[in-house]
Amino acid sequence: MLAGRGTWRFLGGLRTLDSFAVTFESPASDAAALAGVDAALREFFVKHGCAVSRLTELTLRGDVFGVGDVMTRMLKTAGVLRALCVDFHVPEGAPFLDAAPASLHTLSVGRISQRICPMLVRRIAQLPQLRHLELDCDTHSAVDTESLLEMLEENGCHLRTLKYKGHIDEDDERISVQSGHGLVHWDLSDAIWCRRLSSGTDSMQFFE
Repeated sequence: MLAGRGTWRFLGGLRTLDSFAVTFESPASDAAALAGVDAALREFFVKHGCAVSRLTELTLRGDVFGVGDVMTRMLKTAGVLRALCVDFHVPEGAPFLDAAPASLHTLSVGRISQRICPMLVRRIAQLPQLRHLELDCDTHSAVDTESLLEMLEENGCHLRTLKYKGHIDEDDERISVQSGHGLVHWDLSDAIWCRRLSSGTDSMQFFE
């Protein structure tokens, strides 16, 4: 069904679509999956498209989205996106993040099989509104949480929460890392690392 241009044309014309999730369970080389992505790029993920220009939440699952510049082309059309969840074998450094809109507030990246590299961290940190990050790494590709937080802080990232799968930390439930404004303290709560609230910060606003 999702291989048909007619389906994508219909979806692309929806004026009230703000949250959208697509899953292709076939291998990246599957002809139907490739045809579906091609149809999506022609009919839905188009510049000034009716639906995509209003889209605030996008979830994409399936290795076909990791082929070539598919993700880059898609993200270039989603100018007001607030939340992005991608679940496929991510190319080293996640180059598609260069096309993510400045409005992005929440990012979840699954199946990182390459070791977390400085370029990936820089691409994450360049998103000025990003506050909530989830990374799912293969065990061999993960770095320890403190090192990851240090890299993010060094690159000027302003995260509030971090959910980091794939690395088994020591028993520490508190981490302090240096930033350009002094020490930043992080606390582990229900498997989520939270930047410690400064005095006067509204706790409800913190998680928005």
